[in-house]
Amino acid sequence: MNEEEKIVKKEISENEVEGQKRQKMDPKTKRNTMIIGTIGGLILVGTIATALIGHFANQMRHTANTTPVLNWNQQKPGTYDENRVFLTNKDVFSIIKNDDTYAVNGVNLTEDAIYLVMPASFQEEGGPIHSFNVVPDGSKNIITSLANHLKGVYFPTLYSSLGSYSFSDMPSLEEVAFGSGDGTQKLGEGVLSDNPSLKKVTFSKNLQSIGKEAFKNDLGLNEISLLDTKLNILGEGAFRNCASLSKVHLPSTINRLPADLFNGCSLLADVYYHSTMAAFQNLPKEESWNANSAISSIICTDGTISL
Repeated sequence: MNEEEKIVKKEISENEVEGQKRQKMDPKTKRNTMIIGTIGGLILVGTIATALIGHFANQMRHTANTTPVLNWNQQKPGTYDENRVFLTNKDVFSIIKNDDTYAVNGVNLTEDAIYLVMPASFQEEGGPIHSFNVVPDGSKNIITSLANHLKGVYFPTLYSSLGSYSFSDMPSLEEVAFGSGDGTQKLGEGVLSDNPSLKKVTFSKNLQSIGKEAFKNDLGLNEISLLDTKLNILGEGAFRNCASLSKVHLPSTINRLPADLFNGCSLLADVYYHSTMAAFQNLPKEESWNANSAISSIICTDGTISL
């Protein structure tokens, strides 16, 4: 028998001996041996899986469907898509000049434009930078196309005047935010009316006047806070038929409550007036200011007035 055959025969013999040992092993020892082997296998599989997950973690992280949170006061003017990704500002705004005032007179949207950031300033070729401070008075929305798609409109700086109905009748509009600056702001008649999906309005600190029926038929509005504004004038029927409105904060600076201010606000039970009960009692009011509403209490800084 050559050397190689001897080695093979020896290995066979050793395997037979090992097999005989296993056969002689009592059931309890066999079970413990199997458990230890299984645990060892699971540990090995876990170690391999952890290494693989670590290796591919970056790739997996990038596949997550996330929506970026943006500060609209610092975004480029123009349009953004559903994921807040900037599209373009080319040919979006129609600009007119009146003396030294520049105004947005029209907004042209594309089909994928969901959010609109208004321009903060304008520079003539080789000239100084001018602020936009007026959207001219008009009889219709300044959005010239595809207004049905728009969900948000953002003003990064103060616009001193928004003309009548300039952002009305947009069925998908959910949010409007007004910027602040130096001066005062006037919102024209019906400026944001007939926007049934509108849920949130952030008012400018410069707001001084709200026009007639400015928010009429905005069925999704739940809360209005006019605190921290310069508001003096509320127009007749400003919040008419805001059927979901349940909370309103009025500043001490308002000079009167006009007719039909909250007409049709069937869920509005409490109005918060941020001054004293005596000041509210002395505030000029039209008899129908709370007609067809659910208002039963005026909550003042020093107590509550029941109506």
